[in-house]
Formats: sequence, C-alpha cells, structure tokens
Amino acid sequence: LKRDEHGNPSRRKARYCARGDTYSAGPDVPVFAPTAPWATVRALLSIACANKWYVKTFDVAAAFTSVDRTGLPDLWLRPPPGLGYSPGQAFHLKKNLYGFAHSPRAFYDDYTAFVLNLRFERCAYDKNDKTLFRRQTPLG
Repeated sequence: LKRDEHGNPSRRKARYCARGDTYSAGPDVPVFAPTAPWATVRALLSIACANKWYVKTFDVAAAFTSVDRTGLPDLWLRPPPGLGYSPGQAFHLKKNLYGFAHSPRAFYDDYTAFVLNLRFERCAYDKNDKTLFRRQTPLG
C-alpha cells in the first residue's frame, strides 16, 4: 500500500513471485549469457579512475524485468491461490521475471542490440569476453 504525503492510501502495489522450482526452460531456449570477468571490471574501473571519468551503474535485477519478451518463447504462470481465478486459467507474461533461466540471455541480447545501435562495437581484446563494448569518438 503506497501512501501520499498526508499518510492517506494513494495506490496499491503488489509483486508477483513465480515459483522457480516448477519452471523448466525447455531444450530450445538459449540460457547462456556472458558475464563480465572481474579482470575486465577492474581494468575498466582503473582506467576510469586514472582519467577521472564519471562511472555510473544500473540495477541489473530491475533491468532483467524490463526486457520485452517479443520473439521469446511464450511463458505462462498459474495465478496464486486466493485471487479468484479458475484452476485452468494462467497469466501470459509480457516482460521477463528475474530468476528464470532465460532472463539473463534475453537481457544480454536486448542490451547488446541497444549498445550496438549507439554505434558501439565489441572490444576484441579477448575473444571469450563478449561483455565489453567501445566507441571511438572524433575526440579520441
């Protein structure tokens, strides 16, 4: 329950938690998602500190849930008991949920498309690391 500045109820807010123990990704769903090695993170932070660059982070858990599911396999959830839904009804997800096996890969694909659209390119210093992108500007 959200309250306004006077303490009056202004809106209701709830979160739905899916039971991950009953979920299976299926054999045709890509679940691998690259993660940045600590060496890459340390190197980037060292370079940023040396150049006095502004470093900004984001909440990956929130980013996972913002990925649109268009093009991904359908995902259905049974409604929790007590909401008044019939036993045969289900929720069709339009966004990802944190904790599902395919969520990291969907986020990585979405993020990569976004970064490449900004004219970044994959950094080729390490063929195994697919998490580092760079962009050359006119200033260098």
